[in-house]
Amino acid sequence: MLRKLVFFAFLAVAAACMAGKRVVAAPQFAVSTNPNFVVEGVELGDTATLLHCALHLPAGFRYSIDAGSSLKVGAERLALRRAEGITPGRNVRMDTAKCSRFTLVFPPVAAVAETVDFIEGESEGDFQVFGISLAEGRKPHYEGMPESVRAAALSPADAGGGLPVPQWKYGKAIIRGRLYGYRPEMNTKINLFPGLAIDPRRDNLIETAVAPDGTFCIEVPMYATCQTVALRLNGIGCDVVVRQGGTCEVYADLVEGSHSVSPEDWAATGQGRLCGLNRLYFAGDMAGVNNRLADPAMRKLMDSCDFRMAKDNRPADGSLYSPQDYCAKVMQWHADNLKAADSICPSRSAREVMRAVQTYHTVYSLMWREGFVEADAEGRTLFDGCIFDAYRQLGINDMMMAYSGSFDTMANCFQYILNGDTAYFNKVSGIYRSASPTAVDSAMQAVRAFDREYRAGVFCWTDGPLFDLMLSVDFSERMNRQTPFADEQLKLLASQPNAAIRNYYLARNEELKAALAARKGNGTYTMHAAPAGSGDEALAAIAAEYAGRAVLVDFWGTWCLPCRSAIKRFEEGKARLMEQGVEFVYITDDKSPEDEWGNMASGIPGHHYRLTGAQTADLYERYKLSGWPSYLILDKDGECVYSRTGFRENEITNKLKSIIQ
Repeated sequence: MLRKLVFFAFLAVAAACMAGKRVVAAPQFAVSTNPNFVVEGVELGDTATLLHCALHLPAGFRYSIDAGSSLKVGAERLALRRAEGITPGRNVRMDTAKCSRFTLVFPPVAAVAETVDFIEGESEGDFQVFGISLAEGRKPHYEGMPESVRAAALSPADAGGGLPVPQWKYGKAIIRGRLYGYRPEMNTKINLFPGLAIDPRRDNLIETAVAPDGTFCIEVPMYATCQTVALRLNGIGCDVVVRQGGTCEVYADLVEGSHSVSPEDWAATGQGRLCGLNRLYFAGDMAGVNNRLADPAMRKLMDSCDFRMAKDNRPADGSLYSPQDYCAKVMQWHADNLKAADSICPSRSAREVMRAVQTYHTVYSLMWREGFVEADAEGRTLFDGCIFDAYRQLGINDMMMAYSGSFDTMANCFQYILNGDTAYFNKVSGIYRSASPTAVDSAMQAVRAFDREYRAGVFCWTDGPLFDLMLSVDFSERMNRQTPFADEQLKLLASQPNAAIRNYYLARNEELKAALAARKGNGTYTMHAAPAGSGDEALAAIAAEYAGRAVLVDFWGTWCLPCRSAIKRFEEGKARLMEQGVEFVYITDDKSPEDEWGNMASGIPGHHYRLTGAQTADLYERYKLSGWPSYLILDKDGECVYSRTGFRENEITNKLKSIIQ
C-alpha cells in the first residue's frame, strides 16, 4: 500500500510540474476482463497518453502485453507507440513480488474525451479495461444487472422437496442468458459440457459465441429427463441442473465481478480469468436449486471435494498409504464433505446435487491411487477388496448420479477400477490376446459377458445404469470411428432392454450411413496413395505436390480423440485459410484401420495420406514430435518453418498468414 501511495504522490507532483499535462490517479472504470490487470494512473498530455499499469500474478506465471494493444476513444483506435518497463510481445515470467509495473505510451487523446477503453487484443482472455474515466473521482456510466434479477436469485423459491429421479431418455433443454456489462470486443465463448452419457465418446464440448448485447442461447442435448451439466463462461464454471423441455436462464454481472476481487487476492490465490465473477444468477426452469448451488460457499465446497487435491491429504514424504488406510481416509473425507454441505445448504434438492458431485469425486479418488498408495515390485499400485466395499457403500449404480454432471465418466471409473484386480486383469487380457485383429467386437462382447459375471460377485450388481453406461461406451466408440454397425452389433443392440440407448443408436447408425453416402464424391477431399521411401522422402514427395503454396501438415489418427477434436475446432479458421490458398494435408499411419480412415477422411476437406508406422516414426524423430496430434507448416518452397505437438490454433493461423501475405 505504501508503494502505491508513493507512486500516486509522484504522479501528482509530476502533474503540477509539467505544463499541459493532466494526471488521473486510480481512475475508475466500468468493466475489466481480468481483475489482475490494473490501470493505476492515466497521464494525459498534448503529445502522448500514458497508462501506468500493474499486473498481479502468482510467482512463476508467464505474461506479455501484445504489441498490437490500443486505446479506443469512441470509434477511434490509438495504437501503442512504445512501452516502458516491459517489451511488448515478449513473454516474461512473474517473480516472487507477484506484481509487475509498466507504462504503455499511446498518441494523445482528444480533450473532450470522458472515457477510454484499453484493448490489448480481441481474443478471449486478452487484457481489456472498458470505460476508464478521465475525470478524477467520476464513475463511468454502464448498464448493470437489474436489481429485480439479483433479488430473485438471492431469495430462491424452493419448495423444500427433493429432485425427481432421472430416467433414461434422449432429449433437449435450453440454457439462455445474458452477461451484463458485456462489450463485443471481449469475444467471449460460452462452453457447455453436457456429459452425454448415452454417447460418451462423442465430442462433449458445445461452444457458442456471445452476441454483441451480451445474450446467448445454447441447446443442451440430454440423456436423462433431468441431469446436471457443466457451464463455463470465460473461465467461470458452474454446475447447472436442467430438465428436458425446460428453459434455464442464467445471468452474470461482469461489472460486479470486475470490482469484487482485488488484484492482490487474485495473485495470492491464482484463480482463473474473471475469477471476480463470483456469482451467477438463475431464473426460469430449475432456478431454485441452481441459485442454491451458485452460492459462493456451495461452489467453493463443490470445487474442493477432490481428496487428492487437498495438501493435508497427501502422505508424508517417504511414506505412502496402504490400500486399506487410503480407502478409510477417502471415505472419511467423503462423509465430512457431506456433513459440511448439509450444514451450509438448507435445500434438499441442492444437497442431492452436492451428494452426487461429491460421490463422483470420491469414486475418482478411489480409482486413481497412484502417488498415494504403495506399489508392488513392478510399480503397480496395490489393490484391495476394500475398494469394492467403498463402491457399494457409495451407491453409484443409481440414476441419481446423473446429477453429478459426470455420469459419462462414471462408467470408466466403474470399468477400470477392476484393472487393479490381478485375476480380472489377466482374464480380460487373455480374451483380447486370443482374438484376431478382425474380431475386436466379438472379443469385446466376450469381455462384457465375463465382466458382468465378475462384477456380480464383487459388487452384488448384475444390472443397472452403470451397466447401461458401459454398453453405451462400446456403441459410442464404433460410431465415433465413423463405422456403421455390422450385423453382429445390430443384433446385440436389438437385444438390449434399455429402449433409450437402443433407439438412440439405431437412429444414429442410419444417420451415419446417410452422411457417409452423401460425402462420397463430394469433391472436398482427396485420398492419395502413400509415397514410398523413408519418412523424409515421403514428406518431400508430398511437399512437391503443393510447391508454391503454404501447407499445413496435420498428423492425426482415427483412434485419437484430441486429433478429431482439434480438426473440428479448426473448421471455421481452416475455411478462411483455404480461401486464401493454404493447402491442408492430413497424414495418418497404419494404426488407423483403412476403412475407418476412409470414412473419417471423407468428412475432412483436404488431402489425405496413410503412411507406414516406420515413415511416421522417421518424421517424428526428425521434427522432434512427441505425440498426436502434431503439426508441420511448409512454406512455398517446401521448407518446414513450424513444428509442434499439440494444437495451437493462433500459432498455426499466424504462421500461415505470415507465409501467404
